[in-house]
This record gives sequence, C-alpha cells and structure tokens, in this order.
Amino acid sequence: MSQKRIPRNKLSTSERFFQKIAPVDKNGCMLWIGNKYWDGYGKFHVREISNNISFWKTVRAHRYAWELKNGPIPKGLYVCHKCDNPLCVNPDHMFLGTQKNNLEDMASKKRSTIGCRNPMSKLTDEDIRIIREMYKNGYTQQSIANIYSLSRSNIGLIVTNQTWKHVK
Repeated sequence: MSQKRIPRNKLSTSERFFQKIAPVDKNGCMLWIGNKYWDGYGKFHVREISNNISFWKTVRAHRYAWELKNGPIPKGLYVCHKCDNPLCVNPDHMFLGTQKNNLEDMASKKRSTIGCRNPMSKLTDEDIRIIREMYKNGYTQQSIANIYSLSRSNIGLIVTNQTWKHVK
C-alpha cells in the first residue's frame, strides 16, 4: 500500500523541514537531504509575512534547526558545527559563536587550508624555515625569490612573518 502524499501547502513549515532529514547516522548527525547551497550547507524555504505580504525566504537549514530548538540567533553570532558536517541539522551538534570562534575551532581541528595544507601551496613548512634562515644569513629577498621561483614581495611577507605565521 502506498503512502498518501500530503500536499506541501497542507504541511506546517516544521513538518516540511523534518521531511528533508535522513535517519540519524552513526555519528548522531541528522543529515539534510533537501536542497543545498554551493558550499554544501542545507537550504530551506520558509514563508514570511511582512506588511501583510507573504513571501518565501531562503535560510540555511542548520540555522533553522537551531532556532526550532533554541529560539532566535542573537545578531552577529554564527551557528557552528561541533561535528564539522555542513549537512548536519542536529542542534545538539551545534554551538553559537563569533566568526573568530568558528575560525579558531576550524584551526584547532586542522581543517583550515593554512600553509602547506593549501593544495595551491608551492612551499612546505621546512621551505619556510630555510627561507627565513637564508634571509638571516644575508641572502637578499630577490635572490631567495629566484631560487624558489616566487616573487620578491612573497618572500618579503614570509621573512617578516606576515604570512606562514604558524611556522616557527
């Protein structure tokens, strides 16, 4: 016997939301199976009414899930994932934080593309140490740049610790 499909306009917003979530996975994530943004986060449409005009608004699914459980998100705060899964809409896997908190969390889990973890990087951490040592020993920025096939300005940023700050 087939299930009778309820027309979209007969479901509440939260009922529509929960229809777009897969069963909980082995990590406890509630995975979004609806539409997605280009960056991998879930996309959900909610109906808003303003000045007696009804319209559809697109929101991030994990933010909607947070608000369903915890209420409005204070202005300026992000809903961050503890599980690092952008499709997870389990509010228990989330925390509120600033952009700085989110970036620190990402760096602490080594998910950032800093330094040689960036697939476009031409240098390794060891190259950076050698470049800085060469500069201390009297090599010019231009001569180092020629050796590594980089620009002089790039070498200048490295030797003055404006880039590759994580390498000591």
